[in-house]
Amino acid sequence: MNDHERALSAQLPEYLTIRQVADFALVNEQTVRRWIRGGQLRAFRLGARTVRIDRESVAGLFRELGVTP
Repeated sequence: MNDHERALSAQLPEYLTIRQVADFALVNEQTVRRWIRGGQLRAFRLGARTVRIDRESVAGLFRELGVTP
């Protein structure tokens, strides 16, 4: 785990909402939904309207995009 991933781990809970990912990545929630649909983010549905995204999936997407937290 590099310094950027440690920073991400320290700043974010293990599972995040779509809004949390959007706020952290400075993008619109629709962008996060598009990343989920496209398979770039691993998300879990916990009910009819509840979605959570794995922090490690967010870190992996940031690595892929070359983004540093």
